[in-house]
Amino acid sequence: ASDVYKRQVYNELINMKGAYTFAMIATFISSVYANSFYLKSYLKAQDEKQKLEIALIKEKESALQFQLNSLKLQINPHFLFNNFSTLSELIESEPATASDFLSHLSKVYRHIVRNLNVNLIDLRDELKFIDSYFYLMKLRHGESIKVTIDNSLRASDHKIPPASLQLLIENAIKHNAFSAELPLIIDIRAEKDYLVVRNLKQPLERPAESSGVGQSNIASRYSLLSSKGIRIEDSDHFYSVSVPLL
Repeated sequence: ASDVYKRQVYNELINMKGAYTFAMIATFISSVYANSFYLKSYLKAQDEKQKLEIALIKEKESALQFQLNSLKLQINPHFLFNNFSTLSELIESEPATASDFLSHLSKVYRHIVRNLNVNLIDLRDELKFIDSYFYLMKLRHGESIKVTIDNSLRASDHKIPPASLQLLIENAIKHNAFSAELPLIIDIRAEKDYLVVRNLKQPLERPAESSGVGQSNIASRYSLLSSKGIRIEDSDHFYSVSVPLL
């Protein structure tokens, strides 16, 4: 009887051990399944989060590009208004000069239109454009306006927003008095990581009306393209605008 009892106890222990082992295996399998489920859920959530972040970035880029395009479109009417006004005066006073002016104006305008779809342009190309633009100013004003450009800039690998230099030169011409005896001198040079456009102040007897497009347009475009903003220095004797070289 004692042996039978011992055998029964032994069998029960074996069964309990088997049940415990089975329970441990079942628990392990259940844990693996649960972890696998949560891992899949986590990876899916991360993937959806990443897709959402990418979508938001693209949306922000689209919004920024729309703002940049809107700002660039301001340049066209601003440029045309000022130069058609000049052309109108020349037609009445100097018809031969007006014809030459119109020919070069069309070349300059083509440059602006061609670069409407770009946010940045090589500084070298912008300076070539300035050479053409300054030719127009020479036709109109003769030796009463002089532009000096640091030659090292013509080999620069930097970029700036298109037409920004032209707007700054135009701004200087519009808001200063000048003549052959007292020419307006505009100096363009690099200072560290900035392109500086500076002129001596020669105030007009009656300040010119301003549309506010030129300088604010440049500042707005830089705020969208760079963490660096433009710098303005308005002293008693000179006016200077520094734009970041990108």
